[in-house]
Amino acid sequence: MSKSIQQLYKAEIQARNFVQSYLPIRNKGHEFDFSAIAGAVGATLIRKKLPKSYSIEDFENQCLTRFKWKITDQAFLGILKQMYFTGDGLLQVSPLFYIFDSINSKQSGDKHMSALFQNMIIAENNNGIKISSSENFLEKEILNEFKSNLITHDYKLEEQPYLPFLSDYFVKDIKFLASSSKYYLVSVEKFLKLYGFLYTSQLALNLNGWTEIPKTKPLHFILDTEKASSERLDVKRAYNTLKKTVADLFPVLSILEYFNQDLSIKRGLWSHYDDYITAPEYDSAQLTESIISFLKNYRDVRGLGYENLDDLDGRELFVKITKAAKDVFNDQKRRPGPFDVNKKYIKAIMNDIASHFVQQRGRSGYVLVVNQDNLLLLTNIVIGYNDRLPFRELLDGFKERGMWFDSQSEVALINFYERVGNVERMSDSGDAVYVRKTI
Repeated sequence: MSKSIQQLYKAEIQARNFVQSYLPIRNKGHEFDFSAIAGAVGATLIRKKLPKSYSIEDFENQCLTRFKWKITDQAFLGILKQMYFTGDGLLQVSPLFYIFDSINSKQSGDKHMSALFQNMIIAENNNGIKISSSENFLEKEILNEFKSNLITHDYKLEEQPYLPFLSDYFVKDIKFLASSSKYYLVSVEKFLKLYGFLYTSQLALNLNGWTEIPKTKPLHFILDTEKASSERLDVKRAYNTLKKTVADLFPVLSILEYFNQDLSIKRGLWSHYDDYITAPEYDSAQLTESIISFLKNYRDVRGLGYENLDDLDGRELFVKITKAAKDVFNDQKRRPGPFDVNKKYIKAIMNDIASHFVQQRGRSGYVLVVNQDNLLLLTNIVIGYNDRLPFRELLDGFKERGMWFDSQSEVALINFYERVGNVERMSDSGDAVYVRKTI
């Protein structure tokens, strides 16, 4: 029996709104430093961490002391300091040095976005992933000194991935990135921004589809160099669809908190629903009573009024749950407080997570776009360890990660790849088109 649903009737309904899981945006602190997030992700990949009290100044002193006994010309210490301890010198040695940025971060947004990726990694890979490096003698000494200060850490899973399909691809893709220290270094922040958006957009599109395991949902983009004509309906609808579904994130995730309040590992609404409908018949009646009791209490405390919930089946009850959550936030006149809170969340998501993927195009209005840097990054990680992929398989890889293109954009993609020079045509007809990595 699902203990979380069984205990749902005991939940103390709050008059305020809160979300503590699955959303990288909070009421306060939704600015992101992706170098700090990269540090937290890197530490999770290798299952290590630095002591909280350890600083980059401590590390610098340790390195200079280490070299003091290994070099004859002490004046060279000043050169080493200039080379590796100013600017991003340490990052040129290894991306692991992003970890310093993570322990110095004070922004709560970094913590929440990091937790999103960390849970994906922990859920999908329990053995750790090596981040490659290629260093000279001096850099090897620096890296060895750094590694001597790392502590093995058992990162605990706090949330089961809400989007298992995307979690799988995230781990697969970051593992590929980690196989090349140079490409990881130049790409990891951009990669995390991209996946932060892909996750948030696919979460919004999947949130109301809790009757099944989440899967990639159509969301159409164009290249930032393309024209967005009004007859391209999928492109035209994409932005409005995204913004409309984003509006449900805070309401539905806030009511999900009651399902997860006694769980050490949080779970998605679809997972709770699956537990409910697969429960043995002799447990089902008790679970139904618990849900009805919870829903009545919720409606009462949140001022939604009485509603007859008798004779409803499981699916209908879950519909009532999500509708009640949305109703709290949808009435600007009767409940201006919750309405304004949700409005702030929508604005934060569209401004701080989605802004790099949105453009206004005259009469066509707002459209979703992908720039050339993100397109090449996505191309390379989809091709992965292969040298090349058929164009159609590449498009499938884009879709599986949440980025869809219509037929006009497919032509634009081919033209773009031809300009870059990473297209191979295997026949005169042009049907067999392969795309190569650019790394």
